[in-house]
This record gives sequence, C-alpha cells and structure tokens, in this order.
Amino acid sequence: MLLPYLCVILCFHGVISQTSRALSARELDSLLQDYAFRGLLRPKTGIVYDGKVPSNLTGIGVAAVRLRSGSLRIRGVSYKEFHIPAGVVEQPYVERLVLVYQNLGNWSSLYYPLPGYTFLGPVLGLLAYDAADLSAKNLPELDIQALGDPISISFPGMQSGHSLMRAMCAYFGFNGSVQFKSVVKGNTCLTTNQGHFSVVVESLAPPPAAPRGRGGSRGDTGGGDTSIGAGGEEQESVDNQLFCGWGSSIVGTLSSDICLCKEM
Repeated sequence: MLLPYLCVILCFHGVISQTSRALSARELDSLLQDYAFRGLLRPKTGIVYDGKVPSNLTGIGVAAVRLRSGSLRIRGVSYKEFHIPAGVVEQPYVERLVLVYQNLGNWSSLYYPLPGYTFLGPVLGLLAYDAADLSAKNLPELDIQALGDPISISFPGMQSGHSLMRAMCAYFGFNGSVQFKSVVKGNTCLTTNQGHFSVVVESLAPPPAAPRGRGGSRGDTGGGDTSIGAGGEEQESVDNQLFCGWGSSIVGTLSSDICLCKEM
C-alpha cells in the first residue's frame, strides 16, 4: 500500500528539482527578491533581515536591508561580504531602497556556468530595489553606481594554496557577459556596480600521458611527469570539492559540471 504513495512523493520531488534547475539566472533574481522581501516584516532601517528560501533551493542564502538613499550616499554601509563606501547613488532616485543579498553556495556553477574555470568561492549577488512597496514582486532593479571609492566584496572562505596565485574576480553581467579583474588583498574584489561576483581560477589541463619505454614503466621516464601528475590529481580533487560547495562532500555526479552533495 505504501509503494504508490512513495512513488508519488519521489515524482513530486523530481518535478520540484527540475523546476528549480529550469529557472534562468534572471528568473532566480526575481524569485530571491520575493523571498528576501518576505523577511521585511515591520523592518527597522539599517537592520539586516535574513530570508528563507524553499526547500528545493536549499543552500542559497538571501537577505535584505532597507536604507535611506541619503544615508547610503553619505555614510555607506557594510553588508555581509560587501562594503559599500560613501558616494554610492542609485538611478532612478528613490527615497528608500532595499539591498538584496544573495549567496548561491553550491548552486553557483549551475546558474553561472563558466567553462574552463573553477569557482574558489560562491557567487555573491547585490541588487537594489525600490522600498516603496515591500509586498511587490518582480521589481526591476535600481542601477547603483559608486562615484568615489569602489564597492569591495570579500571572500573569506577561499581555501589557500597555489591556485590563489592565479585567482581572478569574475563579474557576471545581467546580459550574460563575464568580466575578469584582478583579486586585491588576497581575497577581495572591487566593483563600481551591483551584480553577481565570484573568484575563479582557470582550470588546469590534465598532463599529457608519459610514453612507455621499452622494458620500463611510466614512472621510469622521469620524476617530473610523476610529480606534475600528482599535482594535477590533487588540484582536481580540490576543484571538485569546491564545485560541490563548502562544508559538503561529493556523493555522486549528475553531469560533468553538476555534482550531488551532502553536508558534512
């Protein structure tokens, strides 16, 4: 008797999972704006409120803070991993605005795929909206610009290692474009605009197979190939863990760029 009900539950879960993966990055922005605004129940200005996402998006973090435009322009604000200096303005002008924060965690490479690169940190998003109606959905973003010092984004969870020497900041535009900039202070990216950001490193190509000599083994051709091969395998292991996420381990793969994870 329980088998039919179990099948229904599994099928329903599969539909939810496929639906979440079918969302585009821009549709995800609209959905997260809705869930972030739901956390603003009688909000106090300047207080950060963490939102809750549905179970089919578990692993994504979202938050919202309401600010006066004048205060943001004069004082700036520190908000999660973002430090917004004085001198930031929005277009069009609104009296109050809401800054929505996103941390895509394990979903980063799914919504912002970057072939040939490995994510060293999650994709972090900062989007601004008009705060006139906190029950509104599908709001257009405001355009915020740093007229003086740039906005900084820190990635404290980046793992140390030789990969950091090749790390780059990736800025994902709303139109699907990607821009690369240098990392500063080891784990910080700078921008003058809102959007989505992460730190990536170009993936290492696997070393070529060493030729087999007559009567010898692959290891007899020289220690250099062996050490390079070991380094490549170690890097691949770290990269796979980073694709899976932080505080998680891989339990299987769905494709070459999507892994199944479990929290440790």
